[in-house]
Amino acid sequence: MNLSIRTARVEDIDFMVDLYIEAYGYTGPRDILREIFEICLNVSPQGCLLALLGDDVVGMGCVFIYGHVAWIGCMAVKPEYQRRGIGSTILRNLLEIALSHGSRTIRLDSTSAGYNLYRKFGFIEEYYTISYEISKYEPSVDTSKVQVLNYLPQEVIHKDTEIFGADRTKVLETYVNRGAKVLLYNNSYALVYRHRVGPLIASNTEDALVLLSKAYELGARILTIPSANTRAIQLIDKLQARQLYKCIRMRYGPPTNEKIDHIFAILNYAKG
Repeated sequence: MNLSIRTARVEDIDFMVDLYIEAYGYTGPRDILREIFEICLNVSPQGCLLALLGDDVVGMGCVFIYGHVAWIGCMAVKPEYQRRGIGSTILRNLLEIALSHGSRTIRLDSTSAGYNLYRKFGFIEEYYTISYEISKYEPSVDTSKVQVLNYLPQEVIHKDTEIFGADRTKVLETYVNRGAKVLLYNNSYALVYRHRVGPLIASNTEDALVLLSKAYELGARILTIPSANTRAIQLIDKLQARQLYKCIRMRYGPPTNEKIDHIFAILNYAKG
């Protein structure tokens, strides 16, 4: 098998979309996927890799560098080429990129299908990340004091870096530049993009509920909760949200200094 690996380019986005659809059976709007990969290439122009057999794109994966922490996502291999070592080759190259940039900790969210691959490379389990849809919620809290901003203030950058454990300003700015709204309340904040809310970083459950209620008013219905934050799980249970799917958050290298009890929703499976 004559497999080659190269860096993905903007003109490859349609191939990446096709591959993702085929690998995961995705049935949603194609333009959503295009936008996801546009964001990936904007945030990490040298970090998205394609695996090719001849001219045929058969696999891909991306790595996002946040200094000492890196995130891997968008891993996919065409079904007919799975279990041939292609995923291992892509992952090995992504790890090399992360480590060469000084990242000591590499994290990802694994499906059950990818779990054994990541374990083979030394990743260990941290907790689950669970996606929910809120469809019947009737906000009963006062959201009038929530600021809705179309830019990323410095106080949000500082707060996110403190809680997340690394500086991911570039990825947050990319979402805001594409129309995401920043919600600011007390010493807490949330990002609303399309129909999703996340990250949602709050000092307490009351502030988290206010931000979530405002996000719901703005049309957000989907969020992904880290199971390690028991307050977040208790809050989402009270809202009678419908569980969509869950992944296993895994880590290679030492633990980060994230403050998980403040994280009520993550940004994205591929980007932390």
